[in-house]
Amino acid sequence: MEAFGREMWRHEGFVGSVSRDAVRSMRMPMLVMPGVDEGHPAAIARDVASLAPAAELWEPWRSTPARVAETVFRVREFLRRHST
Repeated sequence: MEAFGREMWRHEGFVGSVSRDAVRSMRMPMLVMPGVDEGHPAAIARDVASLAPAAELWEPWRSTPARVAETVFRVREFLRRHST
């Protein structure tokens, strides 16, 4: 567990075990939905969305019941556009 934890958070202050350069090189579509807790900081999600060439940022995604419904629609549309 200790080794896993060290590897997971190797790139301190960014995404566990993935560097900013690695994110810049990711060409696959991503729908980035920032978290609201310590384990999923919104600032890091925004950083990922700005670095990844094919990323789409969607926030806030669960602030109200209406927004949750809109989020479900958005996720389905994202999957339709990017599924083969």
